[in-house]
Amino acid sequence: MKIILKVDDFWGPTKRFSDFFKLIADLNIKICLGIVGKGAVKMTPEQCAEIIGLNKNIEIFNHSWAHIISDEIKEFWHTDVYYQAYSLRVTNKIIKEKFGVDCEVVGFPANAFSENTLEILSKFPDIKRVFYLKGWNHYDELSALKKIIDINSNGAIETDMKVDVNRLKGAFESGVFSDKEVITFQLHPSAWSEQSFGEFKSCLDFLIALGAEFIFTNQL
Repeated sequence: MKIILKVDDFWGPTKRFSDFFKLIADLNIKICLGIVGKGAVKMTPEQCAEIIGLNKNIEIFNHSWAHIISDEIKEFWHTDVYYQAYSLRVTNKIIKEKFGVDCEVVGFPANAFSENTLEILSKFPDIKRVFYLKGWNHYDELSALKKIIDINSNGAIETDMKVDVNRLKGAFESGVFSDKEVITFQLHPSAWSEQSFGEFKSCLDFLIALGAEFIFTNQL
């Protein structure tokens, strides 16, 4: 069983993320970390070093320049082609400058994008893989352009920013994942309470006991 942990909304160092990074390093597991350009551009070399030092545990993905602009306007939803191209390009540039990584993966804030995004991606060879949900808008058009990493866990670890190990165990017991070779869990550690962080540790213990292999998207 292969597991991808899609970790969203990294704006820069916080205590929660420091604790999260220590946990994945101690367990030697892999995650995919969504970098928000507007936050990362402010990071010092010393702060970037924590991420760089975990390069065997972290695959970086582009999580846009400003994440969400308003309740109605998302980074790749209700924005024009020029803004979206800027968001992708400037964030990839910052990721390269700050972390030395040629970023090949994007995850849209709120998993929302438009026909304008399809136009941009058709002319953006640097991005090779996209996190998205099967059956959502423009899925087929997107899959014709890029490899899609399906977010297919149905909130089994995290729902409404709360983590519950019993929900995860129940999903496995009910056979929800029996037909899936790769399971992608979407996570938002910056929004977790201490209780949710503790529950996440239990989730990892449970998955490790099942023999899960934690992978990057470039291993697919």
